Amino acid sequence: MRYLPLALVVAVFAMAAGPARGPSWQELKSPECGFRAEMPGEPRKLSERAEPGIEIRRFLVADPSSGLNFIVCHFRLTDELLKEKSSPDQRLEFLREGTLAGHKLTSRKRIATPGGAGEQLEIRTADGGSMLVRQFAIGRSIYQCGVGGPAPAVQAHAKAVDRFFASFALLAGTSPDNGTQQTEGPFTSAEEGFRAAFPATPKRKARTSKAGPSAQYLATDQQRNIVYLVDCVRLDPAIVARFGKPEEVLDRLLGGLVGDGKLLRQRRITLGNYPGRGVEIEKSDKLILVARVFLAEGCLYQAAVGGAAQAMKENIKNTRNFLDSFAIVSPLGEATDGRGWRELVCTEGGFRVLLPGSPRGEAKVTKKGHPHFEYHLTDSQTNARYLIDFGPLPEEAVEKNAPPNQVLDAFQTRLVGKGKLLAEKAIALAAHPGRELEIAGAEGGRVRARLYVIGSHIYQCLITVPANSSAVASSDAQKFLDSFLLIAD
Repeated sequence: MRYLPLALVVAVFAMAAGPARGPSWQELKSPECGFRAEMPGEPRKLSERAEPGIEIRRFLVADPSSGLNFIVCHFRLTDELLKEKSSPDQRLEFLREGTLAGHKLTSRKRIATPGGAGEQLEIRTADGGSMLVRQFAIGRSIYQCGVGGPAPAVQAHAKAVDRFFASFALLAGTSPDNGTQQTEGPFTSAEEGFRAAFPATPKRKARTSKAGPSAQYLATDQQRNIVYLVDCVRLDPAIVARFGKPEEVLDRLLGGLVGDGKLLRQRRITLGNYPGRGVEIEKSDKLILVARVFLAEGCLYQAAVGGAAQAMKENIKNTRNFLDSFAIVSPLGEATDGRGWRELVCTEGGFRVLLPGSPRGEAKVTKKGHPHFEYHLTDSQTNARYLIDFGPLPEEAVEKNAPPNQVLDAFQTRLVGKGKLLAEKAIALAAHPGRELEIAGAEGGRVRARLYVIGSHIYQCLITVPANSSAVASSDAQKFLDSFLLIAD
């Protein structure tokens, strides 16, 4: 039997948009449907009953600034349909058939959804448009989030689409099946870009680990003596580059999480497009830790619940609710100074520095076979290129026990190349010898650089600008060069 009324999910994307203007994002919270989400405007709310007796509630926003339409739907299935579609996968298939009526499915992938099933669909609509849909079957409910419009608009506004999908989360303590309403919403961290439904307001503790700077949010259920935590680590890009693929990064980092304990269970999961692992660990002190770990744009997120074995056995439902409530709102967790500059903390290189954005990190090898690591970033507003490079001293310098000034001379000569040295002066960083240079490039650009010999390593900080730019002498250049500090300082 085919339930064509569900095809109305797609039909709503035919809504016309008004005059273009910037979206005003706001949070939609629906206790009666049991979810929350961010949408680019005040949603239009519709309720209806479709065959065979399915209750449907839709929340719609037509965003004229992007030309896209956003929708969240909640379907409450009847007892008869629940019996006919006995598994979450069957319920998703049922909804998918109605959604695709007259349209073409171009991509489908599973989304891990504890306590149910989830999937992401890419659809080409009958009129040539594009639609992205995520749908979840949980209990007697099916949730559907969708964004649709012209294909170029969907691609051009990928950040808005990601924000919408990432913001969707079930309300802790709310059940759309029995109308129970939570007393307090999930906790949201703007600094680390996540939300989760802790049993109490968590305490934040900042620290620095070998993997990078991190923040831990922790709350304790005093009655059961169970700990709920979310740990967020801004991974050192050098570490990510060395490990390679995201799956390899997760495998290495999970090894540290298990430590001297025992890995009881492990499975691969995802949160939206972010890869992850679901694990159960018996720690060396016999405590049980149930966790989900995700890698999101250079940030590692760990949501976990831990306690004594018997207490955890009796707490299965609360553990699942907490882990299900975890959502990554914005994985851009870099610390900023309030003007868009971000602090890069490189634990492997042992330094920190401010940059006007997020740099790209690359492991490199010179023509002579010397390994080094480079961070680089181009400021689109000034066309200034920022670079931090560090690596071990060349073997010949080590073998000859070359003094720091001789090493600095060699790297200065290499930097100047066919250009012209305009100025140089001796400097120091925490008693480590260095040199500041200003260079006119051979092709007309200008360079300001600071070089330091720190132990057995050489560090280079450079800003390069076009010849007609004043950025090399600007406050931004000075800010960048002055911000370079050793982590121990």
